[in-house]
Amino acid sequence: MTAKPTKRLMFSEAHCHSLVDIVLRYKNIVECKRTDAVTWKQKAAAWEKIAELYNSATTESRTADQLRCKFDNLKKEVRKYEANRRQNLLRTGGGADERNLKKAVIMLYEKIKSIIGLSVHGLQPSVGDSDDASFENKEEAASVCMDESNKNTENVHEEDVDLASMSIVLNEGDSFDKI
Repeated sequence: MTAKPTKRLMFSEAHCHSLVDIVLRYKNIVECKRTDAVTWKQKAAAWEKIAELYNSATTESRTADQLRCKFDNLKKEVRKYEANRRQNLLRTGGGADERNLKKAVIMLYEKIKSIIGLSVHGLQPSVGDSDDASFENKEEAASVCMDESNKNTENVHEEDVDLASMSIVLNEGDSFDKI
């Protein structure tokens, strides 16, 4: 009979911290959004190097695929934690996250947030966005919006505008991108 494979030990907090610390060194490669053949090879090589460094620092040997899977699961946990935290802040009576997490886990989540960035925080509203809740009233939002639109038209002079055809005359060397 074939021997049953032994069950793997779970990742401890210390092992998770060491994995995240190593991934932090390679974050530009590992979290790169490009998907061409060269990038895939670089990512595979980076994960092999991460596995080598991780295995040299811990007693439990792990493959690159196992480490990659664990890191992906940690990222999912962080996204869920942040979404839950934001949801708790926005609900009536808003408050802190009700889950009691250890300081070490929160520190781990902060490290992972620094690696994955935008996928946790989401896009911030731009100036004049109607969803931006940072303005006290609509007049303040409108004045900021008007200030921004005035900045965009400051460089257009009266002699540059042909009023008969209402088109902008470009100077030599100018392009529509500059306007």
